Amino acid sequence: MKVVDTYTLRQAISDIQETIDKQTDQFTKLELTIQSFVSLNSSFLGRAGESIRSFYQVAHLPFIQSFKDFLQKYQLALQQIDQELQSLEPYLYGYIREDFLAGDVKQGLLNLERTVTSLTDTANAVLTSVQDILYLPPLSDAHVLQGIHEARIETDTTIEQVYRFDHKHTEALNLLQTDIQTLTTYINDTPKCSETGQLRVSSFTPGQLTYRTSHLWLQTQISESVSDQETPSSPSTWREAGSAILDFLPFFGNIKAGVEALTGKDAITGRHLEGWERVLAGAAIIGGSLAKGVSRGIKGIGKGEQVLDKVKTYEQARNKVLVLVGDLGPNSQPYTGKLRSSTGYGQVVGRQSADGKVRWRLDYDPNKGTHINIEDFRNGKGANARKIAIPFEGNESTFKSLLKYLNR
Repeated sequence: MKVVDTYTLRQAISDIQETIDKQTDQFTKLELTIQSFVSLNSSFLGRAGESIRSFYQVAHLPFIQSFKDFLQKYQLALQQIDQELQSLEPYLYGYIREDFLAGDVKQGLLNLERTVTSLTDTANAVLTSVQDILYLPPLSDAHVLQGIHEARIETDTTIEQVYRFDHKHTEALNLLQTDIQTLTTYINDTPKCSETGQLRVSSFTPGQLTYRTSHLWLQTQISESVSDQETPSSPSTWREAGSAILDFLPFFGNIKAGVEALTGKDAITGRHLEGWERVLAGAAIIGGSLAKGVSRGIKGIGKGEQVLDKVKTYEQARNKVLVLVGDLGPNSQPYTGKLRSSTGYGQVVGRQSADGKVRWRLDYDPNKGTHINIEDFRNGKGANARKIAIPFEGNESTFKSLLKYLNR
């Protein structure tokens, strides 16, 4: 049974909004304090001092930013609830009860309909009995019955509106609950790292947290909060490249894949993954067995280079690479461009296995555009080698931007 008590609900919304404003102000002050501490390059010296400042910068500032983003989203959700509540029931002390509408009101309308019909029939019977003496037109209850019909529709509509209101905003608040659970996981995870010795503040380096699952979740939240403000040439391109690099680094790629399979979003860029990409991410978690199966299945395509269908982003292209070549191994190395006429000559353009038998590399040419090349010599060279190109949307400028990031 649904009940809408507009005064109580509006009062609760107002109280929560006031609390959010206070917490936002407190966290903003805390953020400024930490930023000031982190910038103490000249007065907080030494390796330990640098480690401590780095710890606050990497572990605390992203959390504060994510929590402030959460508070902002919560505030917007409450504002929308308040606005739509005004449309649902404008009266300040309005009270809507589903059981009253579905029970008492509908039964009352039914009783009214029966009473009106009975009275009309009785009156018309009397008029008919005297029509030989005096003709009077019969009474019509059509307008009353039409009003009762409209009242029934209004009752059903109100109940439906209450259910839609409840479903819509419950769903929105459930999404916010997922966000706060992510933040809680991060809070709980960091002390555990200290207790187990995985994280020491006095000797902290950013890499100690960067690849932890909870930290990747946090980075996803931050990415989502700024993704709508970016242009194709903005830092989202760098995050996309960074996401690709993580995919091909041993161990870290599997952690990232785990986050992606669980959340359905790229852990670095925050982009929602296609269904097939999420499956591929799941494949990476289990050691690449599915990837290897796909790899074997593609051997029958034919000789020479195979050009796959173009995908939208570099991120999607490297996800396909991960499935086709699997894990390059713990000792994989950066791969540098060998073609003198290429912009990537002498620069890092990809990665290769320690034995040099399989590699991937970023490339561009006017015919295929931006793409990733796969060269797999594990079954031998010549006719036994596999060469696959995965094109993605972009131009030479896109290639140069990604190349620049790979060589930072």
